[in-house]
Amino acid sequence: MTQYIPLITLQQGDSLFLDLFVKNKNNAAVDITSATIVYTITPAAGGAAVVTKSVGSGIALTAPTNGECGITTGSEAVAIGRYYHKAVVTIAGVVGTSFYGSLRVK
Repeated sequence: MTQYIPLITLQQGDSLFLDLFVKNKNNAAVDITSATIVYTITPAAGGAAVVTKSVGSGIALTAPTNGECGITTGSEAVAIGRYYHKAVVTIAGVVGTSFYGSLRVK
């Protein structure tokens, strides 16, 4: 189930902490124990990701059998501007965008 997240504003140099709850179309938790999860921040104008996080590197499985994980960005040098961010979850070859939205760094 894909969720749109309205604009998040972040101060340049601050960390971002997001909780992700992966659910199916019936709103039931999905076991993400063996999932590949990738979170990216890309410039709104297009181009390569300026931040990429994955399980074990910025994404922690907090309660995987209940579909819960946490995403943390460090204080990466992200320039002031507008970006898109999204989390993509892959389980047994099935790829789904869990959430997407706009991010502003000021």
